[in-house]
Amino acid sequence: MNRHQIEFITPLFSRGAYDDLPEIRPASIRGQLHWWFRLLGGSYADEKAIFGGVHGGATASRLVVRVADLPQRPSPPVFPPTLPHKPAGNDPRNGPNAPRCAFPAGTRFTLVVAERLGGLADAHHKLADRTTQAWLLAGSLGLRTTRGGGAIHWS
Repeated sequence: MNRHQIEFITPLFSRGAYDDLPEIRPASIRGQLHWWFRLLGGSYADEKAIFGGVHGGATASRLVVRVADLPQRPSPPVFPPTLPHKPAGNDPRNGPNAPRCAFPAGTRFTLVVAERLGGLADAHHKLADRTTQAWLLAGSLGLRTTRGGGAIHWS
């Protein structure tokens, strides 16, 4: 089991499933890990062995992603601009700079990545670690990631 302390160095713009409030979801991080795995050239067979899949016979994931020490949502809510380098226009709610509810920079949580169902084979363990390290070094989370939103620092 690996535990990583994550801190956002830019605001995290994310959307809750039921409320228009930010949240940090394991499924979102798992999706990022899938993306990084494919980007790093992982094969479909290796991806299915690590993350599970349904095609060609269902297989459960051997990798579990959890978040712990979740922050309280800011009260009152924080609404930083999504594109602070662009003018908001006439109506700040609709312009390219539209403020969105977010976790502010400095928000911290713990990422837990663990194995289950007998664990991973050594080769798959190395691929999963490489993928996690790539996301931790160069990844981000949430909306506006291509503009620097949700950038992370970890220890």
